[in-house]
Amino acid sequence: MIMKPMIITRRIRVSRLSDQCIEVEQRFGELLEEMTNEQAIEHIRKEYSVSHAFACAALLKQWNEEDDASCHIQ
Repeated sequence: MIMKPMIITRRIRVSRLSDQCIEVEQRFGELLEEMTNEQAIEHIRKEYSVSHAFACAALLKQWNEEDDASCHIQ
């Protein structure tokens, strides 16, 4: 039996995780076109998981903070 090197397995996992994060963020953006923030986060929770919904809520907070910062240009 040939064992795969551990580093390749980790890269594949990281790549899949990265792909899924991009997918969830894109889906979240689509949902925000149709729903309120809370509805979109709840939809992500049901479609993916609680941790993905938490990540989307954090992303929304980041976007809001960036918007607030850009509104206070001196």
